[in-house]
Amino acid sequence: MKRVLFSCFALFGLLLASTSAMAHGGGGIEADKCVVNIGNYRMHFTAYQPQTIGGEELCWDLPTAGNSILVFDLVERVLRDRPVEVRVVEEQETASGPSNYKTIVERPVQRYPKGTIELEAAFANPGEYTAVVTLGGDQPLVFKAPIRVALQGEQTVQWIGAIAFAAVVIGLMVWFARRGKKEASA
Repeated sequence: MKRVLFSCFALFGLLLASTSAMAHGGGGIEADKCVVNIGNYRMHFTAYQPQTIGGEELCWDLPTAGNSILVFDLVERVLRDRPVEVRVVEEQETASGPSNYKTIVERPVQRYPKGTIELEAAFANPGEYTAVVTLGGDQPLVFKAPIRVALQGEQTVQWIGAIAFAAVVIGLMVWFARRGKKEASA
């Protein structure tokens, strides 16, 4: 009985620890959720909102609107010699549906020999945005990645799962305790 309860609590603790610890996917860059792939090339994305949540590293879901620092890392060295343009755009809705894009922030074309591109963006409204990183050259590459600002995301699902798991564990504990009392009285 004690072993079962200890195992349940240990699993519950691991589940809770994984909600923020796995923000970047865990298990190396291949499993990292903050990486965008185009063919054999990769770009890593990290966002920070120091005014609201401190130095916590974020991925594609930003918890609040407001000032953010966006960092794009060109993983492969071959990409660092190419000219790069970065834009973050917001899709604007019209009566007939989505039509055009409003640029929130952009960095003109230049080379980044260290492979790190840092932008400050002010997300005025909650919503869905797109980061567009265009690498020039003979064969241009375009990385497009969604950025969700102040929208419920994956963490909400993880917390719901953790709460459901906790309810099951507590239910099992009550059931085992009652069963133990019935067996002791019989």
